[in-house]
Amino acid sequence: VVSAKFVMKTDDDAFVRVDEVLASLNKINMIRGLLYGLINSDSRPHRNPDSKWYISTEEWPEETYPPWAHGPGYVVSRDIAKAVYKRHKKGRLKMFKLEDVA
Repeated sequence: VVSAKFVMKTDDDAFVRVDEVLASLNKINMIRGLLYGLINSDSRPHRNPDSKWYISTEEWPEETYPPWAHGPGYVVSRDIAKAVYKRHKKGRLKMFKLEDVA
């Protein structure tokens, strides 16, 4: 078990300025409920079957997505990482196909 305050996910080809990330996290001074990065909070599923980002109503029945991070990386606070882990372990999360679609 790791007692880190945050977990960072990056693409394998991303260069991370760790000093800048830490400085930003220190400025925010938030250790719970944090999703930090390029956050999209008003996006809708692509319903056109010809789109490489196509999502059927069976895969995602809602009209909009919840806030999500995109781009080369993001940081989540420990409580969020822990919640994702617990839900995954209980089988309450399902895979979603759009991570880093090229």
